Amino acid sequence: MERIFCLPGGFFHDGACYREIKLHPPTGRVMEVLGTAENDCSLAAAITILLTHCIDGIGDLTGITPEVVRNLVVGDRDYLVLKLRQITFGNKVEATLVCP
Repeated sequence: MERIFCLPGGFFHDGACYREIKLHPPTGRVMEVLGTAENDCSLAAAITILLTHCIDGIGDLTGITPEVVRNLVVGDRDYLVLKLRQITFGNKVEATLVCP
């Protein structure tokens, strides 16, 4: 199920700024790819893999590559990870906090 969101920062390509982005939840295939990624894979590299597989399009751009994902501003990448979490698990977050 594809969802459409608005990028806070926007993606600039060929002189145009694209804000609409289409996402779908991660599939088992994406989780398999992440699970078999090299052990020294950085968090940024893992997020690039995740977003490359879960972004269906940015504006009228399709065929999203790792290079396109790397060119997103960090705030937009963080926003997209949160949106993926939301469309995968819902709005509720359970947390246990320990006070010092």
